[in-house]
Amino acid sequence: MANVSIEPRSVFTPHEVASVLRVSPETIRRKIQAGELNALELGGSERKQYRILLSDLVAWLGDERVRSLFGIGQAATTVREAFADVSEAHLDEALAEAARARPKIIKRKTTQPTPSRQEIAKRFRK
Repeated sequence: MANVSIEPRSVFTPHEVASVLRVSPETIRRKIQAGELNALELGGSERKQYRILLSDLVAWLGDERVRSLFGIGQAATTVREAFADVSEAHLDEALAEAARARPKIIKRKTTQPTPSRQEIAKRFRK
């Protein structure tokens, strides 16, 4: 089984989950089909494809296990908790202020586009 690099994010493939848990992807698919692990089902007539949300992994394995196994940092959780009670308007105002205060950055070529304010806000409003 190939070793898959897992980056902190909120959606995983069965193969990525299987690699971290050191089981086969088929084992993860069986857990999904048995209803033990929730997943998003993507089309495909021959073989269904699944995507597993971070929240479903937490429900299945527990928060601490997911953090330690999948490298989900405490910092992201702390930031989400800090913004949990902040109103949409207040959050938008804080994001706008942070964008204005951001120092000028030397432009360099990158393969990933810079996320918009809305994308950043969406990540922390889960």
